[in-house]
Amino acid sequence: MATSDYKYTKISDLKEGDRDVNIYGIVKYYREPIRTSTGQYNSMLTLVDESVQDDLEKGIRCNLFGNSVDELPQINKIGDIVRIHRAFIKFFNGRLQLQANKRACAWIVVSMDDVENVKSSHENFTFTIIDRRTVEALCEFYKTNVTSVDEDATNLTMFKDFTMNSYVNCMAKVIGIYRFETNYCLLKVSDGSKVNFSSFRQSGKIDNTCLMHWVDQDAAEATRNHSFDISVFDDHVKILDDLKVGDYVLFCNLHIKRVTYSTYTSGMIHTFNLKEVQDSKGWAEVILHSGRSYGRGISIVEADRAGVADIKGRVQALMDNYQANKAREHVPRPLQDSLTTTDYPAQPFRAIQTIQNTAVPNKFRLRGKLIGIKPGSIEDFVMKMCNGCDTIYSRSTSNKCCPSCPDKELEHKIYFQLLVEDHTGLLKADVYDKEAEYFLNSMTPHILLTDSARRENVELKMKTLLDDSINPRVKMNLKHFPWIELCLYSFKDAFNGTVYRVFGTSLI
Repeated sequence: MATSDYKYTKISDLKEGDRDVNIYGIVKYYREPIRTSTGQYNSMLTLVDESVQDDLEKGIRCNLFGNSVDELPQINKIGDIVRIHRAFIKFFNGRLQLQANKRACAWIVVSMDDVENVKSSHENFTFTIIDRRTVEALCEFYKTNVTSVDEDATNLTMFKDFTMNSYVNCMAKVIGIYRFETNYCLLKVSDGSKVNFSSFRQSGKIDNTCLMHWVDQDAAEATRNHSFDISVFDDHVKILDDLKVGDYVLFCNLHIKRVTYSTYTSGMIHTFNLKEVQDSKGWAEVILHSGRSYGRGISIVEADRAGVADIKGRVQALMDNYQANKAREHVPRPLQDSLTTTDYPAQPFRAIQTIQNTAVPNKFRLRGKLIGIKPGSIEDFVMKMCNGCDTIYSRSTSNKCCPSCPDKELEHKIYFQLLVEDHTGLLKADVYDKEAEYFLNSMTPHILLTDSARRENVELKMKTLLDDSINPRVKMNLKHFPWIELCLYSFKDAFNGTVYRVFGTSLI
């Protein structure tokens, strides 16, 4: 049968029970093919045409099956044109649904960007001048109705309206991309609206397994309290290969999951003695789970998509405000008091992001906010260490020699960790042995354990950090943490990866 002999039904005219249906439609929504329990592959599309212009929610949902991915329509993006022959219509889940498989049906897909680019389910197919005119008419309809046709433009939730333990669709600008294993990625995104709680990853729980990252640091700083860190898993990660910082993305079926107290206290916040968030809405983990159920997915959207302009405007307003504040901060003024002084005052300060992105070994001078210390008690700074393998043991251990180095006796040494933050990130710094004694104004392990007066003097200097009576709500604001200057050197450790250790630094 020649293509011109086919009769095409408008989507608004489809009825339950129709068989041998032929239609043309614009892809409004699509889900990547998934393998079913029977071994077949299934893909879902929603198609619209000019007949449903007044109510685009009446587009037809297409449920398509094939024995392989290649037997299903190869959709490139929203806006592609699809032709399907010999399908049938059922009523399922409260709406009409078109069902088809390659054995009984045929399809073609035409790219809206190039009508000469035609993909087909069969090697032998016809595409006449009449088909071309139909495709061109649908392309024109798409271009003039793009704000209506694009996926779920009216069904988006702004960050400010997120609620715990819910699933939402949302759109946002990409601020940062963190790649971990092949099946996990973390995205920092903002829609410019203020969040009512913070995502758990923003607490600092991003570990050393991050393989690579790209971040707009100014945007990250500007969108503080207006952004979320979103965990993306498994089949959705591959879609992000083409994603860049500054792109806009659409999330469907995003899970806003409350972080339990046990999860919270096992994270870095608990480890470094930070205060629990007092806001009643607390912390949430924002997740795009694996799988495609309920339309779950992520897609990169064009800059002219409905809603993008609003997000762009809100984020730009935050950026403008940040840049204005940053300009005021550069007006010459005395540096705010620091807890420490360094032996190399002529060396310039380096941002944490710069330090972490610089090859090791290396040396740096850092100025930031001291937001945590471990252990929380100065007496616990004294530990037993092996001079051979540098293994650290509790001071209470009964061992006199190192189990790994039997010929090496354990010695009392001072060791503690500092957590420092600046406008570019977080850094954990080790303070160890002789440099730790120097940091504590020549305090040896023996003096620290036996001389209560000198120990209390050092504790007083750290009171801002260690005093649990400080209002937790005030303490969570970065500006209320004390300033600290550190000299650091970086090196590789076989067990811990890159390590940053303090040198040439002492308490004032």
